[in-house]
Amino acid sequence: MNSAADPAALWTATLADLELQMTRATFDAWLRDTRCISYDDDDTLVIAVKNDYAVDWLENRLYPVIARTLSRLSGNGTSARFVVQEQRAARATIDEPAADLPASTLIDELSAVLRQVVDPLTRRLIQERLAELQGVPTSDVPDAPPVAFDTYGKGGGGWYSISNYADTFWKPLLRQCKAFLVYTTIRALDKNAASNDWTRMQHVPVSEIMQRVPCSRHTILGVIRNGVYHPGALDVLREAGIARVEVHGDDKHTTYHVSVITKLPLLTPAQVQQLPDELQAQHREFLVQHSIDPMPWEP
Repeated sequence: MNSAADPAALWTATLADLELQMTRATFDAWLRDTRCISYDDDDTLVIAVKNDYAVDWLENRLYPVIARTLSRLSGNGTSARFVVQEQRAARATIDEPAADLPASTLIDELSAVLRQVVDPLTRRLIQERLAELQGVPTSDVPDAPPVAFDTYGKGGGGWYSISNYADTFWKPLLRQCKAFLVYTTIRALDKNAASNDWTRMQHVPVSEIMQRVPCSRHTILGVIRNGVYHPGALDVLREAGIARVEVHGDDKHTTYHVSVITKLPLLTPAQVQQLPDELQAQHREFLVQHSIDPMPWEP
C-alpha cells in the first residue's frame, strides 16, 4: 500500500488489524478514536489521540505491536508518531460553535470531548448542545448514567456484568486475611444493605464469620506473634475505609459491632499501587473507559 498517497486508509486498515490482536478493552481505550492527520516525509504517519496520557501509553506499551502491524501492511517500513490534537469544538463557546465546522463534524468533536468530561454540569451542557445541533429538545436529553463501581445487585448477591470492579480490583487488594470474604459475609448479614450507603451497625458473632468464610479467630481479629501484631480481616477492612468497628465488653466478654460500606468505591491511588503491575494497568484502562481522569491514579 502506498502510505504517502493514502495514509488515512493505511491507518484505518492498521486499526482493523490491531482490533483482532488485542482485547476489546485495550483497543477501545487507546486506539478506537485515533485518526491519521498527516504523513511526514520520513514515512511516518502522524496519529491524533485524545490526551498526553494516551500518547504515553501508545508509545511505551503498545508501540511494538502497532509498528509491526503498520510495517507489514505498508510494505515499506512506515512508522507512526502520536500527537494530541486539540478539539476545535472544545475551544468554541457553548452558545457560539466554530462557524467553519459542518454540523456533523461539530457533533463528532463534541462527542469526543464528552467522553473525556467527568464534571456532571459540563457534561450536561455539552449534551444539550449536541441535542440542539441534532434538532432534539433539550428536555429529552437523559442524564449521563453514573458509573457503577460495586458489583452487588439489590438482592445482595450475584455480580453485575458491567464492570466487576469489586471482583477485579478490591478482591485482590483484600486477599490478606481473607478480608474480602469477611466483607461480603458481613454485608450479606444486612438484608436491607442495597438501599443504604452502609449496612446497619450490628453485632457480628466472630464464630458465625468463622463458619461462613471459613477461617480462624485470629484471621478475623488479628494476633500477636513474637511481639509483633499481625492485623486481622477487620483491621484490614477498617484501614481500607470500608468498615466501621466498635468493640464492646472486656477481654472475657468482648463483642464486635460492625458496619461495612455497601457500594465499594474507586480504590485510592495508594491502594492501586499495592496491586500487581498487570492489575494496575487494567485499572488505568478502566478509568479511561469510564471517562475518569487517570492522572491522579498514576504512581
